[in-house]
Amino acid sequence: MNYLDQGNAAFNAGDMALAEQHFNRVLADDADQTDALHGLGAVAWMRGDLPHAVELVERAVSLAPQSASYRNTLGEIYRMAAEWAKAEESLAHALQIDPALASARHNLGMVYLSRRLFSRAALEFSHALQQNPDAPMTWYNLGIAFKEMNQLDEAIAAYRRAVELNPVFVEARVNLALALLLDGQWTEGFQEYEWRLEQNFTPARHFDRPRWDGLVDPEGTLLVYAEQGLGDALHFARYIPFVAREGMKVIVQCHPNLGGLMGSVEGVSAVYGFDQELPDYSARLPLMSLPLLFQTRLDRVPANVPYVFAPDDKVAAWGERLAAVGDTIRIGLRWKGNPQQMVDAARSCPLVMFEALAGIPRVTWVSLHNEPLDAEERASAQRLGLLDVSAELRDFDDTAALVANLDLVVSVDTAVLHLAGAMGRPAWALLPFSPDWRWLLDREDSPWYPTLRLFRQQQPDDWEPVLERVAAHLGEVMRSIEM
Repeated sequence: MNYLDQGNAAFNAGDMALAEQHFNRVLADDADQTDALHGLGAVAWMRGDLPHAVELVERAVSLAPQSASYRNTLGEIYRMAAEWAKAEESLAHALQIDPALASARHNLGMVYLSRRLFSRAALEFSHALQQNPDAPMTWYNLGIAFKEMNQLDEAIAAYRRAVELNPVFVEARVNLALALLLDGQWTEGFQEYEWRLEQNFTPARHFDRPRWDGLVDPEGTLLVYAEQGLGDALHFARYIPFVAREGMKVIVQCHPNLGGLMGSVEGVSAVYGFDQELPDYSARLPLMSLPLLFQTRLDRVPANVPYVFAPDDKVAAWGERLAAVGDTIRIGLRWKGNPQQMVDAARSCPLVMFEALAGIPRVTWVSLHNEPLDAEERASAQRLGLLDVSAELRDFDDTAALVANLDLVVSVDTAVLHLAGAMGRPAWALLPFSPDWRWLLDREDSPWYPTLRLFRQQQPDDWEPVLERVAAHLGEVMRSIEM
């Protein structure tokens, strides 16, 4: 086996150091050996050194301009570097050379998926599957494109095919579950959603007690632990009272800044942060498995709000704090979520767009963000007349106490929205075109939170009509008050 073959074998085995060594040996004898340049570029790509990867593969392309494979690799590296135009150009050129190159079709679909051009992505993935119908990753990505267009039947079918081809394809199973849940098929959806436990949503935690099977042990202690975001923990805390009423002692492990609120839930004996040592317990259960355990369906959602409560002393303090705004309608506003979340770009709405709500008489807008505003947001806040109390929101207890003193919460899909719903406070949810599964489709109410009203995008990434509807409904509310 020559050095080039050894380099390719090492690369395929995941040994990047050995692959690099072999490819460099080839190039030492022939600096223009294109396969070695391409291989070395792939090594740099795997290591995250995208500029060096581009340099090496571009050189291979310059020496072998009719290589569809090299242009395909170059396009994928450009995609990883978010250089969309260059990625599209390189992949399109690869397909001109070899129209049957399924991987280039797939990669071009990925470019469109990254750019949120979902119909074009679906078309490219479909073309790729004509060439390679047994590619589970392409079926999976086709499912994503269909789901983002709210074509749930097609998305579910694509995810099912990906799972048929690879039954342990965890991401495909989780996305299948989410599509089923969004479609209201909760019996199968919650069963499939158990595959999420194979993903790393939170830092690895190891438990030395068995998973709870639902059988009540009056002498036992059940550990219920949060897995994902703050909103998820608040959403599913509603089930804890039912467990406790059966006779189990319940302790909770969750995000430290939710400790106070989770402790206010009926039946919670004690709350521990993720970094705290746990007491002895007899069984454990992830919080988001409770809907499956309780066989939750659309016609029997436990909408028992309120089930979380702000501390009385902080509620009183915020009442005094807001007394200064006078006799106005107090509306809390949350326009963006955690930027670290992959879905945040789709669900967040720039504050500048809320300026369309400025000038409504007898309304005081109150920020529900605990982060300092940036310069653009400060300018918009001034034009909107937004009261910025971010420095005073030290934890979620403070936010909950503030929400308790508001007449309405207007929020994109964040933990604050779940907080308002769990507290039984009136709230208007501003939802992206392809929403989180729990909001379902084509309805203005939520079976989970009776006090929520849903305002949905009618087209992806188009917030303007949503805010126009919010303004119209708010005007109706204000006129009814004046009457």
